[in-house]
Amino acid sequence: MKSKVILGAIKVFFIAIIIAITLFPIYWMIVTSLEPWELVLTWPPSLIPTHLTTEYWSWAGSKFLLPLRNSLIIAGLTTLISILIGFPAGYSFARFKLGGSTLPFWILSIRFLPGIVPCVAFYILFRTFGLLDTQIAVIIAHLT
Repeated sequence: MKSKVILGAIKVFFIAIIIAITLFPIYWMIVTSLEPWELVLTWPPSLIPTHLTTEYWSWAGSKFLLPLRNSLIIAGLTTLISILIGFPAGYSFARFKLGGSTLPFWILSIRFLPGIVPCVAFYILFRTFGLLDTQIAVIIAHLT
């Protein structure tokens, strides 16, 4: 009975060490992002911060908020449109054998096309319709 308790304590000790080693880089990343630049460069580094600042977090938030918003809009709309088109199409292919066996295979074989191949066609299409540098153009490109 006593050996089981000792064995359990040893297991808990090693698991705690592994967790500490695994989580230390995350802790260090957060601490160095909150410390002033002068304290980050000191040697030896202190494991417990003495002065904290949110200057770098506010800078990062101001620089990356617009790209994050654009990415969320593009990813969200692309996902929503893909589901709205793909679900009924998949159902009709499976249930009604729409297009025989060639149409679903043709749609699947488009995935073999390298992504760079339609770029010139997309550019000409988007320039013609005035969609260059718009979110709609990126959504259309992702959908195809």
